[in-house]
Amino acid sequence: MNAANNKNRPLQMINQTDVRPLTGYFTHDRIAVPNPLPEAPERPERLDVIERNMLALGMDALVRVHYAKPAPIESVILAHDLEYVRRLEAASAGDPAALATFDAPDTRVGPDTFDAAMKSAGAVVEAVDELYAGRIKNAFCGVRPPGHHAARAEARGFCSLNNVAIGAYWAMRRHGARRVAIVDFDAHHGDGTEEIVANHPDIRFMSLFQWPLYPHRMMEPTPKNVVVSPVAAGADGAVFTDILENVCRSSRPSGPTSSSSRRASTPTSRSRWHSSR
Repeated sequence: MNAANNKNRPLQMINQTDVRPLTGYFTHDRIAVPNPLPEAPERPERLDVIERNMLALGMDALVRVHYAKPAPIESVILAHDLEYVRRLEAASAGDPAALATFDAPDTRVGPDTFDAAMKSAGAVVEAVDELYAGRIKNAFCGVRPPGHHAARAEARGFCSLNNVAIGAYWAMRRHGARRVAIVDFDAHHGDGTEEIVANHPDIRFMSLFQWPLYPHRMMEPTPKNVVVSPVAAGADGAVFTDILENVCRSSRPSGPTSSSSRRASTPTSRSRWHSSR
């Protein structure tokens, strides 16, 4: 499956005149762009697997597929410094000075990086808009590059823009969500999301991850609005479900609940929008 070529993709968009509330599947036309780092674990096949399984389970008939545009800059700078966003754009355009600031193996920038990152963020922003418009009842964002390691002014771990943090702030700023819960379940801790939302009085961030493992860091002391739940390798779904239900029950979000995942396979039934990290 060539995920970059929309007309060859097997997932078909449901007739947009059908106004039934459905699950929105938000993606974009740059998800098949190769990672600038050869043999990187973050690669297009991640999204191929998701879509193949959707087809195998017959879920393609239950989703409304949306191909996202780049996120509005006003949404992105809710979670990131404008200088950083412009530097990422310049690096993607080939500016040597800007490129030199993305020199770590897992933050390499290619000519398509900025466009792909902005469209990944755009998928989450559009998912939030569609939810609040009542055109869908929940959403899954199948996007790359991922986002939960990206900090306010720093790319990390193959993440350039923090998609889920952008979506959370957008729900509050644009749609008036009073409380938002972000649930991050992944092999890795969502350190970038933690830093961006730390101590925000109306955002509850919960991170479930294997420990010890990359990124080998958590904020100390733990921010008041953050729950970190490191678990041992091999923890089963019952462990995740128990932790998740206890935290979500106490946070009582009024806006869409976000969850972010790349490698973890445990589902959450409480997510209103879900980003593939």
